[in-house]
Amino acid sequence: EEEQTDPLMMEAGSYDHYYLYENRYVLSLGYLVNDAVLSMPVGVSEPFRLQNDWLANACGIGDVFTVMNSYAGEKAVFHPEEDGRCLIYLTTDVKRVIVRVTRDGEEIFSKTYDSLETPEIIDAMDVQAGDEVSVLPNDDDVSSLTVYPAIMNYERYAQAMMLLASEQLEITNFEDTYVRGTVQVTDRTTLFTTIPCDPGWSVYVDGEKTEYTSLEDSFILVSLTPGEHVVEFKFWPPGLTPGIIISLVALAAFLAVTLTAALQLKHVKKTRSASRR
Repeated sequence: EEEQTDPLMMEAGSYDHYYLYENRYVLSLGYLVNDAVLSMPVGVSEPFRLQNDWLANACGIGDVFTVMNSYAGEKAVFHPEEDGRCLIYLTTDVKRVIVRVTRDGEEIFSKTYDSLETPEIIDAMDVQAGDEVSVLPNDDDVSSLTVYPAIMNYERYAQAMMLLASEQLEITNFEDTYVRGTVQVTDRTTLFTTIPCDPGWSVYVDGEKTEYTSLEDSFILVSLTPGEHVVEFKFWPPGLTPGIIISLVALAAFLAVTLTAALQLKHVKKTRSASRR
């Protein structure tokens, strides 16, 4: 494949005509956000509006995505009013769609997307103001498309990501059931993590067990005080301890029954041997 330049990616390696890229703005498993995220509503059905609200509340950088009018019907055709990354949230009953971008009558991007049984975000790459973006079904049985397009502003996105990356959890130990890291807290005092909120997790801050909250029962959030902290996450399945106890009790009962039966059998044999004498 030909080498491509993507503002969101950087080249990590190459072999022959193949290239490996990594995300320029990857964040740690945990990073500090403003306390405002604890009270923000998350019932918004459109992901780009939700992302705007999240970033504005988390770090004060809003309007990362310019959300355009939604479209519903057998196809969708729209014209961005600004330059940026075109992203499309698509819900559809068809299995396959074609996304095309045309500039001055010339097609500059075309891609077919399959397996659309669930809502999906489609990346239509870079567009310029005035381009024509088309979302067309590629099935014989034409049903309906619901399209929510948005244009991502690279500069504001980079500002938000770098701001969040400036205060993130530095992981020092990572295992399936144990995570440990350090974080320096200044202005933003809520540690947002991408650890799913599960009752099996326990959080320890500087060695002391600490209560945690969650965002709509999705991810674990921990409130911290200014300063440097060591944060640990330990997982122990809630039903494991009772299960171990029950198993041990059952094993002990089995051994007791087995031992009793063996002693009784030994006694019977001894008795029979004595009577024969």
